Amino acid sequence: MLKPEHKREVVDWSEDSTKKITIQKLCYVCQAETDITLDEAKYYRWQNIDHVQNVWPNWTGDQREMLISGTHSDCWKYLFPPDLEEDMEERVANIEETLEAHNLRLPEEGV
Repeated sequence: MLKPEHKREVVDWSEDSTKKITIQKLCYVCQAETDITLDEAKYYRWQNIDHVQNVWPNWTGDQREMLISGTHSDCWKYLFPPDLEEDMEERVANIEETLEAHNLRLPEEGV
């Protein structure tokens, strides 16, 4: 899988707010910068007292990840391919079946 490439982006997610703030985020995968314009009050609420999903409940996971880490959705998929998750689930299921077949179990967390 080739690493995604992006050019500098400018997005306005300020929801027609009168007081706006623009922040710059750097995607560590493709090294592209994105300028994100937001409602200033919501931005400070998120920075100081609330979770991003509470401040912007209608945003997609991709939008929230861009704000939090600067990572583009296709760059995230480059880092964590969807088939990797499916493969891990299958491996865990196989390990659990093998343990059960031998009357064994994994140690409990914190032990």
